[in-house]
Amino acid sequence: MNRRDFIRNGSLAGAAILLPSARTLAGLGEAADCQAVVSNLSAYSRRVLPMVNGDEVHVLASIDSLAAFADPEVRCRALPYPGMQSHGNVLSFAYRDTRYRIENVMPEQFNDRAQELRSIHHA
Repeated sequence: MNRRDFIRNGSLAGAAILLPSARTLAGLGEAADCQAVVSNLSAYSRRVLPMVNGDEVHVLASIDSLAAFADPEVRCRALPYPGMQSHGNVLSFAYRDTRYRIENVMPEQFNDRAQELRSIHHA
């Protein structure tokens, strides 16, 4: 699956997708795996921004439902990955040979943080 197919077929309704033009998710393993990780976040987030960063996928996620995010059952369904580590608002784990960093921010911080990440990843 190429980048265009992933964006057309794999994005969530209302999700923002940014992938650097020189990279595809297929190079990191299966694009379907990344799609599954991003889709799981819909339990508490309507806006996600996955970005390839070297050999990992950095996903910015807006915490649109704080109640859902705070519910351990919802979080376990959204992020059912063993070996997950937490550092502040970032959750890290490996899933099928790809490393993921899920950065959770409040909705009012999402756009500013997305701009920061875009400038970092396109520098």
